[in-house]
Amino acid sequence: MSIRLNHTIVHTHDKTASVVFLTEILGLTQPVPYGHFLTLQLDNEISLDLIETNREFNRQHYAFLVSEGALRKSITGQIIRLIKLAEHKQGID
Repeated sequence: MSIRLNHTIVHTHDKTASVVFLTEILGLTQPVPYGHFLTLQLDNEISLDLIETNREFNRQHYAFLVSEGALRKSITGQIIRLIKLAEHKQGID
């Protein structure tokens, strides 16, 4: 029998905001609701199962390996998002 990691539970105070952030920055597909969780599928058959809580929780560290192209795309997307946010705050459309 082989053993593989299938999923990990990610605690958050706002699972919707966390999912939006992760899908944008990592270029993931939209989440799938599963009970109380929002599940994000990664490319290596592992999922991040986000669950919302009002309680304090220990922060965890996750490291993702991404290609250079995916990293550039992610950084470019974040820069564009920040520019749009700044324009919106300044009333520029």
